[in-house]
Amino acid sequence: MFEEEFECNLACDAGAGMTIDISAVQHNYLSMKKMLGRDVVVSAVLKSDAYGLGAQKIAAGLRSVGCHHFWVAYIQEAIEIRAVLTKDIEIYFLQGVQKSDIALMKKHKIIPVVNSLCEMQALKGQGVPMVLNVDTGFSRLGIRECEMPEVVEIAMHENVKYVMSHLSCSDDKNSCFNQYEKEKFDVLLSMFKQKMKAGISASGGALLDKSFHYDIVRIGAFLYGIEQNGEVDNGKMAIHSKNVLSIQTVVLQKYEIAPETKVGYGVTFVAPKKMKIAVLSIGYADGLKRCLSGRGAVFFYDGSHQTAHRADIVGNISMDSMTVDVSDIPDDLTNVGSVAYILDKRYTINNMAQDANTIAYEVLTGFKAKSTRFEIKYI
Repeated sequence: MFEEEFECNLACDAGAGMTIDISAVQHNYLSMKKMLGRDVVVSAVLKSDAYGLGAQKIAAGLRSVGCHHFWVAYIQEAIEIRAVLTKDIEIYFLQGVQKSDIALMKKHKIIPVVNSLCEMQALKGQGVPMVLNVDTGFSRLGIRECEMPEVVEIAMHENVKYVMSHLSCSDDKNSCFNQYEKEKFDVLLSMFKQKMKAGISASGGALLDKSFHYDIVRIGAFLYGIEQNGEVDNGKMAIHSKNVLSIQTVVLQKYEIAPETKVGYGVTFVAPKKMKIAVLSIGYADGLKRCLSGRGAVFFYDGSHQTAHRADIVGNISMDSMTVDVSDIPDDLTNVGSVAYILDKRYTINNMAQDANTIAYEVLTGFKAKSTRFEIKYI
């Protein structure tokens, strides 16, 4: 203990807040729609509760700006968003079909994605519209080439909305595997005895070039700010996605520590000098990656919200709290009850993913809008 040590007062409000910018999601959707043009259906991916942001809210927001096609993973997710969407809106679910789903599909007007000959046979003659997912090299879900002759025969008598596939490497514009999969897709499409509407691209594929657009694209990453920049037609059309998610929390305690003081579980951090430490009300149980310990940062702002002050994470992140170094930040910005920004437009999910050595999808879906820990605000 030494003379300049701070009092460790507890904050009155220990809550964390999440701000989800639906207007930014709408902007991202409309930007993609404008770039792709009227001949391409731009559909929205809302699986995993719209990547954790709240599928019903996002669906309603996108519907209000003209989105008519939505994708989810499971039939339960489809039923949930159908509650806020009229029956003329098309909802597809990706994760496999069972006969027991047929009654629900008819009741809620939900369209299954067929991933195998077995699923195709289960839906044969049921009067259910469908999407056929063919495998072009991903080797995940999808109809295999050896199943195609029989699938094609059944498809002649069914209501097939689209034939789709999924690119393995669309986040790498220089990957030759993108062209390989496209050529494989074209070969499989040619096996059908009638012209089929088709789509192979999610956000990354939509930003490759026009030959990957087909009739429909499925936009997820770009909607939520994961894919940030894109251009097609040799740069003649360029777009930039807006940040969608901000997360804030409060300072629970602030104190000063002497040199050689150890901080956190496993004492992985030892203070190299006298330091000021702030304890924040957020941890890995709230979706913050524990691997950000000693690598990530949070930000404090001045009153005008123009000047950002970086506070590095020190010590291991705990379940419900973490410690940051506020030694070089003005005291009036870091006192007990002050707001710390975990994510915002200056430190996005992409920045956090880089610090965590993972992908932005994992970061985003880790924060749940339905969590009772967050006070949620949609703007």
